[in-house]
Amino acid sequence: MARGLSLRVVAELAGLSEGHLSRIERGLRPVDRRSTLEAIAAALQVAPTDLTDGWHIATSRPDAAAYSALVALRAALADSSLGDPAVDTARPWPALAAALARLNEQLRPAHDYAGFGALLPGLIAELHVVAGTAGEHRAAALWGLLDCYAAAALSTKSLGDPSAAQVAAMHARDVAGVLGHPVASARAASLLAQAVTSPTRERTLTVARRAAAELAATDLGAPGAAEMCGMLHLTSSLAAAALRRPAESAEHLGAAAELAERVGDVSPYNNTFFGTANLTFWRMALAAEAGEGGKVVELARTVDPQRIPSPGRQAAYWSDLGRGLAMDRNRRPQAVVALRRAEELDPLTVRASPYVRSTVVDLVRRARRDAAGADLRGMAYRMGIAV
Repeated sequence: MARGLSLRVVAELAGLSEGHLSRIERGLRPVDRRSTLEAIAAALQVAPTDLTDGWHIATSRPDAAAYSALVALRAALADSSLGDPAVDTARPWPALAAALARLNEQLRPAHDYAGFGALLPGLIAELHVVAGTAGEHRAAALWGLLDCYAAAALSTKSLGDPSAAQVAAMHARDVAGVLGHPVASARAASLLAQAVTSPTRERTLTVARRAAAELAATDLGAPGAAEMCGMLHLTSSLAAAALRRPAESAEHLGAAAELAERVGDVSPYNNTFFGTANLTFWRMALAAEAGEGGKVVELARTVDPQRIPSPGRQAAYWSDLGRGLAMDRNRRPQAVVALRRAEELDPLTVRASPYVRSTVVDLVRRARRDAAGADLRGMAYRMGIAV
């Protein structure tokens, strides 16, 4: 209505049938694929989040505590930059190193957004103080800032501020430029690719693909190089799938698979947990994107999600399994169980996901008044979905 376009015209622009789009409008068909959501957004010239009622709004006290961290994180991203720290002095390096260890070993794997909000603002400011000196800890402080900006980008995007995530990625790019290390540049490019907020995935694909090629031209035997190159290929694969380019998606997935075999089962580097186990998680996500629910379930049987020591990554496994199961009407009760497991592991990220939310809306519409229905309605309530 705002664009003055008919249903037929929007459907044609999005590459959908008029009937398909009509069923989406009337809540009879879920939008559980990136390609569908982003095609409609591109047709209407809006951001995908404009079509999903923005992001999840906190409905419980634990959620509210995490969302309040956004204010502190935004201030931290605005206050400090290279050469212009927000404070004049920093604690001794052992204290800063301990804070970084807590960030990387506890908060990042758990996606502890409230913890990010409490820790990052002060830590970012102090690391900028150390990074601005010529002391022995300058390089370590710069690498630490990359860790901090990775956490800030993850949390602000998941909590509903993709613009702040983009700012964090650009700060990371500045830090990587000073370090002059190819792996640092790859890490910054990965953050930027994931923070892109345009209606389509074209920019994401361009950034990730170029960064993977640049890193592959260096020494992949350097610490973290194979892992980051593999993650960039996986990001490219998912972006190409969302752009409906299956051949290009398969090419990047194949490149990632070769690197995963080189790395092994699970690598702890940079909390990416890249390796053969995580590769299966990504294959599940790609199968869900393609609407191949049976393949998602089949892949899930080949990997133990607990192989990856990260509640956030385990939640991604259960979310995609739930989405895959929901595509089969006979497996919808199992889908509810999987989605609830995902929510228990990483509640904020799961509740904010437009693809999980769309699946839940569709399941709620179909659910009967039984035990599974009660579980499902409870999850919908926590997501702010009217039932």
